[in-house]
This record gives sequence, C-alpha cells and structure tokens, in this order.
Amino acid sequence: MMHILPYFAALFPSVAGLSISLSLELGATQPYKAPQPYKAPWETLPPTPPLPEANFNGTAPINGIDLWYATFGAPLEESQANGLNPVVFLHGGYANSDYWSHQVEHLKDGPFTLITIDSRGQGRSTDDTSRPLTYDLMTEDVVALMDHLEIPKFSTVGWSDGSCISFDLAMNFTDRIDRIFAFGGTYSPNNINATAAESPVFLEYLDRVGKEYEHNSPSNGTFEEFGERIDAMWSSEPTWDAGSFSKIPTRYDDPEAPILWIVDGDSEEAVTRDTPGVLRSWVWGSDLVILPGVSHFAFLQDPDTFNVVLTRFLTMPSFVTEDIGYDRNHGPIPLIDASSHRISLQGAVKNAFNLSVSDLRSLDQHSMICALQCAGNRRHAMRTTIKEVQGIDWFDGAVMNCRWTGPRLRDVLLKAGVSLSAEEKKKAQVEFACHQNPSPEEEWFGTSIPLEKAMAEEADVIIALEMNGKPLEPKHGYPARIIAPGLAGVRSVKWLDRITVQLQESSNHYHQRDYRVLPPDVQTSEQADPKWSEAPPLQEMPLNSAICLPRSGSTCKRDKNGTVEVKGYALPGYAAGPIQEVEVSADGGNTWEKAKLSENDGQDDGDLKWAWHRWEIRMPMDAGENQKLLSRATDSKGNKQEAQSQWNLRGIGYCGYGEVNDITIS
Repeated sequence: MMHILPYFAALFPSVAGLSISLSLELGATQPYKAPQPYKAPWETLPPTPPLPEANFNGTAPINGIDLWYATFGAPLEESQANGLNPVVFLHGGYANSDYWSHQVEHLKDGPFTLITIDSRGQGRSTDDTSRPLTYDLMTEDVVALMDHLEIPKFSTVGWSDGSCISFDLAMNFTDRIDRIFAFGGTYSPNNINATAAESPVFLEYLDRVGKEYEHNSPSNGTFEEFGERIDAMWSSEPTWDAGSFSKIPTRYDDPEAPILWIVDGDSEEAVTRDTPGVLRSWVWGSDLVILPGVSHFAFLQDPDTFNVVLTRFLTMPSFVTEDIGYDRNHGPIPLIDASSHRISLQGAVKNAFNLSVSDLRSLDQHSMICALQCAGNRRHAMRTTIKEVQGIDWFDGAVMNCRWTGPRLRDVLLKAGVSLSAEEKKKAQVEFACHQNPSPEEEWFGTSIPLEKAMAEEADVIIALEMNGKPLEPKHGYPARIIAPGLAGVRSVKWLDRITVQLQESSNHYHQRDYRVLPPDVQTSEQADPKWSEAPPLQEMPLNSAICLPRSGSTCKRDKNGTVEVKGYALPGYAAGPIQEVEVSADGGNTWEKAKLSENDGQDDGDLKWAWHRWEIRMPMDAGENQKLLSRATDSKGNKQEAQSQWNLRGIGYCGYGEVNDITIS
C-alpha cells in the first residue's frame, strides 16, 4: 500500500491538517460505477417498513371474522382524559397496517392513541368468503371494533380503500367521527385511472402485496382468489355522488361536524386527477391538500412531508376558520431552523448581505390583509365551461384571506441600494428563490416580479414572518416568505433564502415554462414548447367572484318567501379593492340581484385593498331541477367581472362569472 496524503500535503500545505487517509493499491484498477439515474419520488416504491413495537397486537371477533389490529402511542385512558380521540389508520386495497409504519413511528411518542387495522381478508385478518366484500361491510367492521374497544368517537387516516371506508363512516356514522384525513380516495369506479395497471410502480406494488399476502394471511385461500373478491367490489363500488356526500354535515352549519381533509399526490396514478377537487367541492368546509412530487404511495415516497401535513391535521383546532387555507408547493415541506436560517440579498446592489430572521424582525413591520390565491384557482370552471386544460383540478377554494406581517421588501432593497440606471430599473426583476428542497423539475424553486412593483410602497410587497398574528407554519413558508399582494400565488415564494436584483426574469423552470398565459391556439404540450418564451408570465390576478353555497348538484329548499340562501366571495383586481358590489342571477344573466357584502369584522376600506369580500343573498327562485346561479363582482375602479375569460392550456387566471349548476330547488 502506498499512502499518498503526505505527498499530496507536501505539494499543497493547506491540506496538511486534514485527517484523511487516502490509499491506493499499486496496480489495482477501480471498477467504474455509473451514476444512478435520478428518479422522482413518484417513480419509486420504497420498501414497506415493519411496524414499531405495539402496545397491543392481536385479533378481535368482529362480524364473523378475526379482525387484526394493533395499538400504539398514549394509553387510551390518558389520551381521552386529555380530550383527544383515538386515530385509526385504514390501509389501501391488498395492503396491511405495515404501510403506515412511518406515520406510526412519527406519532407514537405523542399524545394520541393510535390504532392500525388490517381490513377483512387482508394482512393478518381472516375472511368470510360467504359474504361479498363491500365498503359498507368493512365500515361496519371498523365501527364494531370501536364498540369492542369502547371507543365512542375517533378520527381516521385513510389511504385509497381506507379513504372510501372513511367517507362511508362520515356519511353513515357521523356522530362517531371526529376528523378524517382521506388520501387517494374516490367516489366511483369510473374515477379509477385506466392506465394505473400499466404503471411500473403499481406493478411493483401488486407483486409486493402478493408476497405479503402469502406471508401474512391466516386464510386458506390464495392471493389470486382474494383478488377476484376485491376486484368484484372495485368494479361496482363505491357509487356516491354529491347527494351522498351531502349527508356529511358541514362545519359552517355544525361546529361538531367532522373535520375532513381531501389529500392526494400531484402525480397520482390510481384515480383521475379531477377526483380530489370534486370530492372537496361536495363537502363544503372540507380542505384540499395536494402533496408535491408523490403519487398514490406518498406515505412511503416522502414520509417527512406526509407526516408534517398529517400532524398539522391532527393538531388543528376543531373550528377556527383562520386555520383553513389552501396549500400548494412544488417540493417537500422543509423543516428549517429559524435561528440559523439566512436570506441572501445579491445581484445588482451596492451592498450585498445576508439577513437573519432576527434582522428582519428588527426592521419596521408592515401588516395587511391579503387574499393569496393560486394562479389555477377556478381551473375547474375553465375546464368545464370552455374545454379541457392541464393542471391540478382546483375548484374555487385555492385562495385564503389572511393578515400577513413582516418588513417591506422595498425597505430591504433600499438598504442594499439598487445599482442600476433609471432605464435599467424599468426592465429589471427581483428574483425570489428557495433552495431548501429540490422541486420535481429543478434543484431549487424560483420566480421573479418587476423591480418597479417590488419598490413601490403602494404595492405592499413584504417578507412575511407572521400569518394571522402567529409565526408562519412550515406549510406556509416558515420562517420567511414573500407576500406579493394581488399577484399570482406562485410569486409569493415560501421558505425564502435568496433575493436577487437582476436585469432578466428568473431562469427557473416554474417561471419560464409554467404559470404563463399561452395563446389559445396552443392546444398541446408539444405546441407549447416553442411558445413559452413568448407568453407573458401571469403576474396580476383578475377581478373575480365565486359561489360557495349552494354547491353544484345539490338540492336546496326554499323558505316561506320562496328564496334560497346563496353565499360566496369576491376578489378585487390588482390594487383595486375593496369590492364595491356583487350581483347574482338565477336566469342566465338576464336579470341581476344585488348581494349583501360582509362587514369584514370592522376593517375600513383602506384595509381591504387586497382582501376578498364575502357576500350573501336570499335569492328568489322557482322550484325545479337543473337550475343555475351566476355571480359577478365590481371593484373600486369600476371594473366589472366578465362573463368568461380567455382559455389557455394551463388553465390559469380564470375569472368568468361565478357559477353553480344542476341545482334542484324544492
């Protein structure tokens, strides 16, 4: 052996102190190892880890079978004494409780009692082949086990079939349910993705669960025989619609109603992409969360992000509207130590420097109410009223109205000193970047806005540290994010770690090849390729309104005066708040009735420049089916909402009339 570090250190004394021993056997050749190609999380199926040690595991005699379950975490008496209901984990088809191992491990040292169940015929539970497998039967199994354990009320975390069981519980055993976290669920066999069986990840999953079945199952039958039973169920169930989900009370009518989160991955391969949005629209007051970079197996593919979101769900207050907010990311949610976090300010400035969170708090703080909305808010309306688009099927809920607090970006830029000529400043951009976690398309996320907007005091762009008077939560950008009022939500970069003043727009994929308004003649991704650089990035969001109640497909009962309650929200155009008027039509826009605007909790008009306005009206309507309601808003500059906006491939910036259809009035 020949040690080469002394020789290397003699040539380069600066490395002499390194405690490294490099050795190379003379004459030996080192085998070449080709770098492994990168695979996004959604392209993988990580191993199924074993469950941690349980407080108890075994079976209970339930509805003619031996149902296997295990308990973890706090003792039941202790968690119930603290006012916490047990959390029941329900797995997907063919699987077993082990698939929840990452989540159980994450939560087991906390205050909750955790219960995992192997559904009948799956995992370590026995089967009764004399009875067809149905969601109702598996739902009854869960309720019977809770009765066996003397648990009156509980929460569920469901995946796929487990989500369907959770929905069934919410519809038919509402008073037993505290909250439901439904990941990858559906409402009809027609929503199963026809290409799911061709997915390499799904094929790997089927191979894995077949082996697990042979290892775990106490039944005498084969995996193929059980497959026939579950396939028979999947071919005909569930058969739910808006009316089915209307059985679930809403938190706006009943504070004791279940909290329901509809959750899915942005690369979901098992159910169609519009399914989560439809489900969310059918349960008014529910929340929609789309996890980035993952598929039907997110809890294995990115357990850290999944666990952060799940923990937030389990610990959120039962009925606090300020905690309801849409959540859209282009990468995993990072957990950042605020004490060591730094934001670099660089580029065309006289004084480049790094800012700590303490530095930001030492600056003058500016607070404002701002409605932050995704560029794709109301994409579903563009898809259904004009034609198909690309992107997550957001309905009308990708918006939240919050009070944001932090120093003005203008003050930070003035401190740095922009080193550009007056002419250069007119075309300059300020880029915001996050390097905390890779996004699906790049190793970092970034976008930019015009320097003139960043420097304008009246534009109110801030580096936000607080949301509704509290430090930002991780999912909303902790410890610091940009809030650019009136601009598309993508411009308000979370987990901010770099600000750059530059002459060109951001080079990041999400600025160059997304969130741009492509011309209507661009109909496909292939046609879009040469057009991205020509299309303008969506910056200013348009005047808009939406009807939130009643929901499309619902049935409404008139009061004694022949009116129906209609509620919604309206958003001003850029810097054009507050909303001045909202009108509602029940005859296709021929006549309009003026709605009542909310009082906005005593805020004066100056506070509502960027805010939404809620509105309501008792609308006269005739009895009948297939009825439609429209809404339109007017802002402080006299702009009136248009009937329909221009179609674009990515479905962004839709601002046509608010609309609900297929309403039955009785």
